[in-house]
Amino acid sequence: MKNRQSTSKSRSLFTRRDFLKVAGAAAAMPSVAWGMGRPSASNRITIGVIGWGMMGPANTKSFLGEADCQVVAACDIHTGHLQAAVDTVNAKYGNKDCKAYHDYRELMALSLIHI
Repeated sequence: MKNRQSTSKSRSLFTRRDFLKVAGAAAAMPSVAWGMGRPSASNRITIGVIGWGMMGPANTKSFLGEADCQVVAACDIHTGHLQAAVDTVNAKYGNKDCKAYHDYRELMALSLIHI
């Protein structure tokens, strides 16, 4: 019996308290450090939105909220609607990369558009 107790104590170099310290520190790390932030460009679906009338804004904003989607182009015949769409997308991403199209066929012809 004495051998068993002394052996288990000598093997326990890493105590329960040490484990909790390390586990707590790992849990406190930001998600980006774990690779759970925004997916890389090759793992995102690129989207072109067509129409900014009735449902366009709500649908687009839903896509903008998804980490694995990226809206890269917008299309609308009405110039004011088109500008509103482009401004919304660019404001979300903090850049001016969203391309504007008046003809949906031009948008659909882009090879970078998945949906």
